[in-house]
Amino acid sequence: MRAFLLAAAMAALCVTPAFAGEGDGDTDDNCPALSTVSQANDGQCVSVAVGGTLSLALRTNGGIPYRWVVTSDGSPNLSVDQGSQQAATPGLLGGAATMTYTFTAEQAGSAVITAELQSVTSGAANQSVSITVHVTE
Repeated sequence: MRAFLLAAAMAALCVTPAFAGEGDGDTDDNCPALSTVSQANDGQCVSVAVGGTLSLALRTNGGIPYRWVVTSDGSPNLSVDQGSQQAATPGLLGGAATMTYTFTAEQAGSAVITAELQSVTSGAANQSVSITVHVTE
């Protein structure tokens, strides 16, 4: 019985499942085609076809002295809009909100998009999100 358990444990260690965002990130095979990503996708990769869009939705609170800033926009493969903020509960001052940036896939290739939650006074980053985008034909 002990030999069986040891063999099963060794077999489990030899099998590595492929998850989106893991591995070398050099192929589109492991990068799902998504239309929206968030902080939960930090460090992962996604695929977008030329002409398609990818929204980066970032949670924040209106009452904190920080703001999300795109620090790497993925150009020339991607272009990005100025972003928009939507309150989770309209009219609630200082409440939860989502800052959304929309990236448009301009040409095939790989790019990295990065956003930082920066202090409004010093510009120092409190958090960051980085996502690799594979733009496909």
